[in-house]
Amino acid sequence: MIEFLFRAIRFFVPKWLAGDSLRSQQKSLLRLLAVSHSEGIDPRRLVRNLATEQSGPYRRTLSRLSGWLSAGSSISVSLGRTPGALSKHETLAIQCAIENDRVTETFDLLLRQASEEPPRERPVVSSTVIYITVTSLFLLWVIGLMTFVVPTFEEMFEEFGIGLPYSMLTLIQVMKSFGSYALLIVLAVLLIGVMFQFGEVRRLLHTGFWRHVSPNTPARRRAGILRLLAIPTMSGDPIASTISAAAQFHPESSVRARLMQIRGTADDDPSLLAELAKHGLLRRHEARELSKIDTPSVRGWAMTTLADKKNIHLTQRSRIFGSFARHVPVIVLAILVGWIAVAFIQSLTTLMLPLS
Repeated sequence: MIEFLFRAIRFFVPKWLAGDSLRSQQKSLLRLLAVSHSEGIDPRRLVRNLATEQSGPYRRTLSRLSGWLSAGSSISVSLGRTPGALSKHETLAIQCAIENDRVTETFDLLLRQASEEPPRERPVVSSTVIYITVTSLFLLWVIGLMTFVVPTFEEMFEEFGIGLPYSMLTLIQVMKSFGSYALLIVLAVLLIGVMFQFGEVRRLLHTGFWRHVSPNTPARRRAGILRLLAIPTMSGDPIASTISAAAQFHPESSVRARLMQIRGTADDDPSLLAELAKHGLLRRHEARELSKIDTPSVRGWAMTTLADKKNIHLTQRSRIFGSFARHVPVIVLAILVGWIAVAFIQSLTTLMLPLS
C-alpha cells in the first residue's frame, strides 16, 4: 500500500518540484548516448533501462524512443521521431553529425555546453496557486452577487421608482452576459492551472501556436544556427556539409527550404555566412564580422559565445515578460473589484438621497 501511494505521488507531482526537470532528464539521455557511442554499446538496452528509471511524460517519451530503436531505426531517425527526448538543437546537431561522420566531437561539444548551462529558475509555485485561488474565489463571489445581491438591489430600486446608476446598469449587463458561463470559467481556470504543471503541455504550447507568433522565435532560430555551425568550424571543417544536412533534418520546413537554397548558391564559408544573413538566419553584421575571423577555432568560439549571449538575452526578456504577466491577473481583478465597488457605492448613494 505504501509503495502504491509513493508511486502515485511520484507520478502526479510535477518533476520540477523534486528538482528533476525535463532539462536534467534530457541531459541524462545525452550522456547515455555519448557513452553508447564512445564505448560501442547498443543504445537500445540503455535507453530501455533509462526509461524504467523515469516516470510520467518523459518515461513515455523514452519508451517511444526505445520502440523506434528496437524497430531498427537509426539514432538519427529515432530522435527525429521522438520530439522532446533531447532539445531541438541537440537533436539536429546529432543528426547532422551522423550525416557528416562528426559524431565524437559533436557529443563532446554538446556535453560541454550542457554542463555549462546555468541552472534554470524554478516556477513560482506559490504565485501560481495564489492566482488560481484568488481568481476562482472572485468568480464564485461574482456568482453570489449576481444571484442574490443584485436582484435585491433591482427590486428595491423598482419599489422606490428610482433608476439605477449607469455604473450598476453596465455591471448588470456585463454580468448577465457572462453569468451563465461563470461555472465554466471557474473550471477552466482550475484546469489550465493544473495542466500547466506538466512539461508536455508547456512544450506543445511552445512548439505549436506560440512558436509562430512569439517575437523571440527568429532570435532563437539564429542562435540555433550559430551553435550548429560552430561544431564543424571548431574542427576546421567547412560548414557546407552541415548546412546540407540541416536542410534535411531541421524541424522547421521554412528553414529547411532556405537552407537548401543557400547550399546551392555558394561553397566557401564567408559566402555561406553572407547567404545565411541574406535569408534571415543570421544578422548581417554578425555574418560580416564572423567572416573576418581567419582562425577556425576562434571563429567557432565566437559563434558559440554569440549564441550564448543571444540565449541569455532571450531568457532575460522572457523572465521580464513572465514577471509582468504574473501581475496582469492582479490588475484585472483590481479593476473589476473597483468597478463593482463604485457601482454599489453609487447605487447606495442614489437610493439614500431621496430618503434623506
